[in-house]
Amino acid sequence: MKSKSLKTIWKNIILLGIPVIIAVLSVLCSLLNETAKEWFGICVAGIVLFGLFYIGAVIYYAKEEKDRESKISELEKELEELKSKYDIKSQQMEDKYQSIQVKNEILGYIVATYKETIRGYSVSINDIANDIINHGVAEKKDWNIAQLCDTICKSCRELIKKIAKVEDNISVGYISTYIRGNEQYVNMIAHSDTTKPNVYKSEELLKDCSYYYASLIKRNNPQIKAFATKEEILSHFRARHDDTDLSKYSQYIALPVMCDANKIIGVLQIVIKNDLKVRDTDNELIGLAETYVTPYVSLLVLINKLDKGLFAIPNRKEG
Repeated sequence: MKSKSLKTIWKNIILLGIPVIIAVLSVLCSLLNETAKEWFGICVAGIVLFGLFYIGAVIYYAKEEKDRESKISELEKELEELKSKYDIKSQQMEDKYQSIQVKNEILGYIVATYKETIRGYSVSINDIANDIINHGVAEKKDWNIAQLCDTICKSCRELIKKIAKVEDNISVGYISTYIRGNEQYVNMIAHSDTTKPNVYKSEELLKDCSYYYASLIKRNNPQIKAFATKEEILSHFRARHDDTDLSKYSQYIALPVMCDANKIIGVLQIVIKNDLKVRDTDNELIGLAETYVTPYVSLLVLINKLDKGLFAIPNRKEG
């Protein structure tokens, strides 16, 4: 620090003092007459030498100043890079924290759904137990599988809305498939919305059904399917009626519900409408479904097992 201070003092002395010396020598030159030619020459030589020295000093200190400014600029750049890295890291930490918060909220919501659904099971099973004790058989009126599936669909829709941070344009439906006699049927027995679609509770032979979910059931495809764009949806969906507007569907997810015999007993489908995008790609939609929606599929499997066990019908072959 002391060395730097001395350096600054000498710089000021040189840059301020030399012009003064040159000025004094110039005055002396103008005062000397022909009789003092020797001193006149010395003054001129001094002016030239001090002038050259001054020019050299100016160049030296200008270069030094430029180097100093360059170092300051480099340090400022490094500081800006460090600040940028810190901001990025800070944002990453904030995003991670927010992500954990959201995941905790979502997992809490799923747990709450399980509790609500199991509470519904408990009431129904308690009523059925009383039926068996009092009448020897379980009565259908005390077991409403469609209502239980409705609860799951509504909860799944609310979960996706939380993830997408939207209030509308998402609907969830559950399509059941079963065999009666020698024919296999499909029927959307549950839907999340108050206003149900035309296909709701409209039983149809699987072989005659042209909806996309029917193709999954026909192929017994256990893989989650997802379409992230309208173009993909239009290439896989078929309009059932002339007034059907498939362009309103922006994204789609289908989760097959598999029984222990590895056969599809239903499809849980998520329909996203009116240009809403929950995720950007097919794989991201599938990842979302695997992470957050598969617990609902497990609940649907459990409901179907209970339904099959409580009301076993010899000619009904659901896996």
